[in-house]
Amino acid sequence: TDGDGVADGSKMLALEGSTTRDYSHLTVAGQTAPAGGITIKGHIYLDQVQNMIWRYVRVRHEVEFSKFDAITINNTRHVVLDHLSVSYGSDEGTSVSNNRGAHYPSDGISIQYCLFAENKTGHILGAINPVIMGGEMSYHNNFTANTTHRFPNTAADGRYEVINNLVYNWKFRLLNVVNSPRLNHINNHYKVGGAIRSHYGTTGEYGRVLHKMNLSVTSTASIYTAGNYITGFLT
Repeated sequence: TDGDGVADGSKMLALEGSTTRDYSHLTVAGQTAPAGGITIKGHIYLDQVQNMIWRYVRVRHEVEFSKFDAITINNTRHVVLDHLSVSYGSDEGTSVSNNRGAHYPSDGISIQYCLFAENKTGHILGAINPVIMGGEMSYHNNFTANTTHRFPNTAADGRYEVINNLVYNWKFRLLNVVNSPRLNHINNHYKVGGAIRSHYGTTGEYGRVLHKMNLSVTSTASIYTAGNYITGFLT
């Protein structure tokens, strides 16, 4: 860092296509930092990591790096993202993928009590090779605002929890369910916003919603949904 609690995450661009496995078994406990806390200026990129916890950290993506999520998790097991504040991701706010094949699927991922705002899109749990994903992932008690869609997408055959989340001011679909997941979708609140424009200026006005959910599932998918509600005006 440069002494003000801000770490330059842009240098992590060099990790694309490589691995961060040497950083396994690590806890970043931002609540123990000096006054001002920890801010990552750029993005977090995790590849083939095991047993990692991130708590009480801010991530402020730099828009010019336009192809990166604010947080990318590839082929990684047992990661907790807790009480993070994440903004300006130029793709997803957070995505969990499996781009190294079936031998190392992402599994045991928990995203909880986080704030995601002004990212280009929301979240993907399971991507790239969705049929072989097969992990367990939990997305609960998060708040997402001013983001177009994907809250989250679940694109795999794993087990998912999407519980007790609040989504405000979205544009398109809330949830996209693909392949054969086992999904619990419970007690989420979706509140229509006031027709503001995206940070990126490419998606038009918010507050006029066309889709609530997309389904493209196989006959073996299992979805339990209860206690979810939408408030505000829908078109």
